Amino acid sequence: EENIEIFYAAGAHGPATAAWVASRLLEVPYAFAVKSHDLVSPGQNWAAKVKDAVFVRCDTEATRKTMCELLPETPGNKLVVLRDPLTLAPALSEDDAGQVASGGKVESALNILAVGTICRRKGYDILLQACAALKNSGRDFNLKIVGRGPARLRLRWLALRLGLRGHVQFMGQVSHENMPDLYNKADIFVAPGRRTRQGDMDGLPSALVEALAFGVAVVVSDLPGQKEDVTEEK
Repeated sequence: EENIEIFYAAGAHGPATAAWVASRLLEVPYAFAVKSHDLVSPGQNWAAKVKDAVFVRCDTEATRKTMCELLPETPGNKLVVLRDPLTLAPALSEDDAGQVASGGKVESALNILAVGTICRRKGYDILLQACAALKNSGRDFNLKIVGRGPARLRLRWLALRLGLRGHVQFMGQVSHENMPDLYNKADIFVAPGRRTRQGDMDGLPSALVEALAFGVAVVVSDLPGQKEDVTEEK
């Protein structure tokens, strides 16, 4: 009655299972997405779900490769790499672009930006240690960390212990419409993600792609998903 042509699940666990069941009950095709964080605990029914799916969307080439290793009998053309869409990009007029090119940034301090959920896989503790080394070298800088998460309080204490008071600002959650101002003022965007002992890690963070779209210089760790879009010295 609703003329449903296909079910699509944005997650590989519960959402994909729900879409799979609905597909079997209503005899409607379905597909689902797998992201890097889904690979921390692959489901025991993934082989059956992938077999019945029209296609499986992977967020990075690294995710697709891992899926091929987990399910070697899966036809390669069923696993499709489709990255998350860019939801934020600069909207400069010609006059604005000229002003940016000719004026540049006037602040003497280095403006560093990091964006994302504050949790262990983001590697923000490593970023703070790097900033402490930067301070000890005599370089003036300001670090803004945008986001919330379970490790926020521990990270704030670490910043204090490293003597970074006045250099680090925890912004909390920033609305989407206010992010362009942060990207435009940033000199460097840092994505210091790590792979945790449990295997949790980022794929390609949307904030990293946004920073690239705004022309910000980026520094990233060597996670496979990030290296797909960021090449050294380019």
